[in-house]
Amino acid sequence: MSPLAALDLNLLLLLHVLLEEGSVTAAAARVGVTQSAASRSLARLRAVLGDELFVRTARGMQPTVRAEAMRRPLADIIASIDALVHAPPTFDPAVDPYTFRIATADYGYAVAVEPLFHRLEGLGARVDFDVRPLSDHEYRELAAGSIDALVGLASGQAAAVVWQDLFTDDFCCLVDAQRGPRRLTRKRYLAANHILVAPLGLPGGVVDDVLAAQGEARRVMLRMPTFLAVPSALQGTEAIVTLPRRIAEAFAARWSLRVLSLPIEVGTFTMQLGWHEIHRASPAHRWLREQLRAGRSG
Repeated sequence: MSPLAALDLNLLLLLHVLLEEGSVTAAAARVGVTQSAASRSLARLRAVLGDELFVRTARGMQPTVRAEAMRRPLADIIASIDALVHAPPTFDPAVDPYTFRIATADYGYAVAVEPLFHRLEGLGARVDFDVRPLSDHEYRELAAGSIDALVGLASGQAAAVVWQDLFTDDFCCLVDAQRGPRRLTRKRYLAANHILVAPLGLPGGVVDDVLAAQGEARRVMLRMPTFLAVPSALQGTEAIVTLPRRIAEAFAARWSLRVLSLPIEVGTFTMQLGWHEIHRASPAHRWLREQLRAGRSG
């Protein structure tokens, strides 16, 4: 067993105060115990440290060489413990290095994480981002508190996982600005060749479910697993891709693409931020949550 395991750390606090006060009576009053309790604690300290620590002289209690040698280190230790317990933790991204582990699909990356990276890059921030693909494994990591955040759709009711709405998005169409149509009717939409983004590799999607319920279908000529390949796939074609508006508008701002209204009603969806309760009081994590929510309306 470590010697510290058998030592009441309150004894060291008393020794620190005794060294400052030079009086058992004054030290007892300062730490809030009786004089007899302070005397018993001093006796225990003497036994543990194997030193008298203080001797009575005509000028009062005089610290021994051992006690005097402990004065400065003990004062530093007490100050450090006091700061650890009472000073509120802080986080300054310009000073404090931190790597945030975030799980999300490429849509969440493009509309939530990448804008945050762009806001911070070049500002001298010392934070890094480790972005991981969304999967069942990452949801389990979230439930275990092993990642900082998950940007996506809430899944299940894992204990201690908090879900907060980030933003709501709807669907629209994206076409090549030169070869694609300028407006879409339902008839033209159904007759077109479509590109479908299926992050999980499964056939169909929300549009196909709506069409199937109405006895209709579209031709999906290209199915691919990532939104980020949409611009290159669309350019120079007459194809149509249906995707969330936020990422469609981001693509249209960078490439020669046009955003069109979806001629089918498919509703909206809400992206959420998931995080574990163990991070609630963390200043760094609180900063991350605030930054992700700050960009939700952008």
